[in-house]
Amino acid sequence: MSLFRWAAIAAVMLGTLVVPPAAAAAEPAPDVPNGRASAARGPAGAAAQRAALALPGGYTVNGRDVSSHDHSGGKTVDWAALRVAGDDFAFVKATEGTAYTNPYYGQDYNGAKAAGLYAGAYAFGRPDLGNPVGQADHFVDSMQWTTDGRTLPPFLDLEWPYETGNGPVAPSPCYGLSTAQMTGWIGDFLGRVQSRIGRAPMIYTNVNWWNPCTGSSTAFAAYPLDISSCQSSPPSTPGWGTRWTFWQYDIPECGRGSTTDSNVFNGSLADLAALAGSTTSAATAGVSGDFNRDGVADVLARAADGTLTVYPGTGTVATDRVLGAAVRVGIGWQAFTAMTTGDLDRDGVDDIITRTVDGTLTVYPGTGTIATDQIVRAPVRIGTGWQTFTAITVGDLDHDGVDDILARAADGVLSVYAGTGTMATDRVVKAPVRVGTGWAAYTALTSGDFNRDGVDDILARAADGVLSVYAGTGVITTDQVVRAPVRVGTGWQTFTALTVGDLDHDAVDDLIARAPDGVLSVYTGTGVITTDQVVKAPVRIGTGWHTFTALT
Repeated sequence: MSLFRWAAIAAVMLGTLVVPPAAAAAEPAPDVPNGRASAARGPAGAAAQRAALALPGGYTVNGRDVSSHDHSGGKTVDWAALRVAGDDFAFVKATEGTAYTNPYYGQDYNGAKAAGLYAGAYAFGRPDLGNPVGQADHFVDSMQWTTDGRTLPPFLDLEWPYETGNGPVAPSPCYGLSTAQMTGWIGDFLGRVQSRIGRAPMIYTNVNWWNPCTGSSTAFAAYPLDISSCQSSPPSTPGWGTRWTFWQYDIPECGRGSTTDSNVFNGSLADLAALAGSTTSAATAGVSGDFNRDGVADVLARAADGTLTVYPGTGTVATDRVLGAAVRVGIGWQAFTAMTTGDLDRDGVDDIITRTVDGTLTVYPGTGTIATDQIVRAPVRIGTGWQTFTAITVGDLDHDGVDDILARAADGVLSVYAGTGTMATDRVVKAPVRVGTGWAAYTALTSGDFNRDGVDDILARAADGVLSVYAGTGVITTDQVVRAPVRVGTGWQTFTALTVGDLDHDAVDDLIARAPDGVLSVYTGTGVITTDQVVKAPVRIGTGWHTFTALT
């Protein structure tokens, strides 16, 4: 989709040398800017990307992406004919920057849908222009987003600056940004789109751009990946590995005679339908603490009399405006000695996990509706013997879209019970795997995703008030579940309750803390796991929260 592709393979002396990007001949362009998704070319059309089958074997769901350049010279796109020929989906360029909108966007986007294809929009990223929130807003305002069951998650096109008559439109290859500036720009753009549409957008890129320009960042692995490569199979991408959602496997510059940009979906047609019609998947898992599937965490609070209440998140982090009015979940919840929340059935709605005095662990599946006494369904038993654990929390530690249960024994051994995704008696979790030893030193444990990689991290408070985060590796293997701790800050021993949830809908979890005087505050996550930079300054949620005996 980028109008100009770097195409320079020079035969030098004894072999083939990949040389720096060279300007391609200009195609007649009906619009400017010229950006279109064509990252498969690589920065110089490397020889290693030249040998692949025209259609990858093993994939049956095919589609294409288009921009205004598909209309150059008066051409049109016959979507009905493409559907008959077997196309299942299409992505159409919508915007670039804050001012440009593809003049053919509505024609192609609606034409594809009318022909029976699933359709999605994309924005050509311009990090050199700054203002990621403004670019994201322009994108959302132009894309005609709807939850009609036929609309695919939109994507951000991240690749090399395209050529103009005077050279690249921006400094190449990374638009003049450092890796830290680039990842910050990407995070702000994606977070804004997600907060506007309630779905995690996708990232389109090529490893030859991604690795140098983001520093091989793994921070965005929670977002679905549209990988572009002319190779016979997509290369491993930092954070995602070989786990991709779409693959742009052919463009004209791959040298196979194609005149279009061709893609495959990594799944069945039913999987594609689910991606278009659902707010959750393994790649776009629900927000922790979200009981109404709006992408914003809610706060669960139990009073001394056993009344359990949920306070819906507003998505706004502003003093005393973070939560909506309370809605009753039910009564009689004082009988439980431990309570936490997590999505154990992969439906994008959190469930309530409880433990009784006799050690029975139970899950109450969430309904997705915040209405009095209708928030959860009848309980399902997870198992017995859980009274021996001194701390229980929940998080997705293997990035499969199903939350797992973390449990600490009295001797300090921390274990993870991987979720199965099945709500059936005694079948909700698998056998335990040891996370590590020595966890008895911590006075509080919880979990959440603090670096936007789609893997939950473990938050631990020591007796001296030092709060640390152990970043999840995404692998549930003995003693390899988390990385070395990073300090969040000091002085956290004063808080009587700590919990986690994404209250500002930016795909980074935030830390919720209650002081002894009942003031509840939120420390929004920065998306970066760096010493003393994991969370921002607190914002007050409200007062009077000391009356509750449990918060999650």
